[in-house]
Amino acid sequence: MFDRDCTVVRIRSRLVAGAVTVLLAGVIAGTGTAVEAAGNGAAVLYRVFLKDGGVLVSYGEFARVADRVVLSIPIGGTDASPVLHVISIAENVVEWQRTNAYAQAARARHYAETQGESDFARLTRQVSDTLYKVGSTDNPAERLALAEAARKELIEWPQGHFGYRAEELQQLTTWLDQVVGELRVAAGQKSFDLFALGNFVLDRRHGQPLSTPAALSSSPNRLRA
Repeated sequence: MFDRDCTVVRIRSRLVAGAVTVLLAGVIAGTGTAVEAAGNGAAVLYRVFLKDGGVLVSYGEFARVADRVVLSIPIGGTDASPVLHVISIAENVVEWQRTNAYAQAARARHYAETQGESDFARLTRQVSDTLYKVGSTDNPAERLALAEAARKELIEWPQGHFGYRAEELQQLTTWLDQVVGELRVAAGQKSFDLFALGNFVLDRRHGQPLSTPAALSSSPNRLRA
């Protein structure tokens, strides 16, 4: 009975590993585009929303220094060589909730367009390798430790990577939960809790991030100090 249960667990772990491998194949197919985008080196444009309704566009990250906000505003030039004007405004005139939400969305978009795919491919390779080891290891405690490590990695990864492809990782985690539960029983654990993958919600209510300084040409609020 025990041998049969172990065989079932091994088969399921290999099935999950196979699902990860299939997902990885799709990632590899799209990695070339991501690498090409990363080579473009385009700066991220941020919006600073003001309490009076105005909007400032910052070329790159703005900085909070004491009670001031320092940012570089593009006022001309080209995408490759913009003309920048550095200004400083009081931090209490900024609508920070909206500004921070927009900045997070802009960073997430930049990450997805540059290194998201390559980082995701690295993650899925690691998880796939770990799960194949689960299917080839005889020690119940070692199998459990490997599966739990893979599951932990799937759960924590989106939080440090702007929620990139979080829904796919949540599905993989759900599949892996079954394997981990059976491995815990096989290892002699009679009670345990599985914690779910935390949802990473990116607030996109504040507009699509601007992609290049040229995009500012149609914005009436592109320079307001």
